[in-house]
Amino acid sequence: MAESLKTILMSALTSKATPAESDTLIVGEENVLKKISFSQLFEYLKEKLGINALNTKINSIGKTARFVCGDAFYIPASQYSYIGIGSQAWNDIAGLSYVQNGMSPYYSFPNGTYLVELDIFSNTAVTSTIGWALSIVVNGITVYNPWFRMVNAWQSLHYAFIVKGSKLEINLYTDILIQIADGVKTSIAFTRLS
Repeated sequence: MAESLKTILMSALTSKATPAESDTLIVGEENVLKKISFSQLFEYLKEKLGINALNTKINSIGKTARFVCGDAFYIPASQYSYIGIGSQAWNDIAGLSYVQNGMSPYYSFPNGTYLVELDIFSNTAVTSTIGWALSIVVNGITVYNPWFRMVNAWQSLHYAFIVKGSKLEINLYTDILIQIADGVKTSIAFTRLS
């Protein structure tokens, strides 16, 4: 038995000033009528307009993360070698992680701009001036390559830089074999700027 529909003129309907999230709308999908709730419509519009992604980004600005060196390790002489700073001290940046990728570990994070602060402490006592260099690679491109002179005794390096991207790799070069200290003396910190 066919079902008959009662028709009502739109002008005869009562108006609703503020729709509730549970209210429904009728939508047409090709020749088929379907319903959608206002809450579904709102979620769809927020996603299409990028509001969800913008809220996530805004909520992460100013958040910080810090990784420390879990185990002391050696940097061989006269070649760039990875820096293994992957023990998480804290991480308030959603999506930021240290990825152990064999001999090429890296940091992966949501695309954005970050202040990065690198601290390296060498346990090796040296008796003469040596050279250190960093190779800082963002999204596969070397963006910083600073050189430093280290003079006598144990060496400490603090280097702050800004990166824009979603992947960071750091390598260190020294003139002689050195041991990098474990614990908080060797650490890397991230602050999200945008």
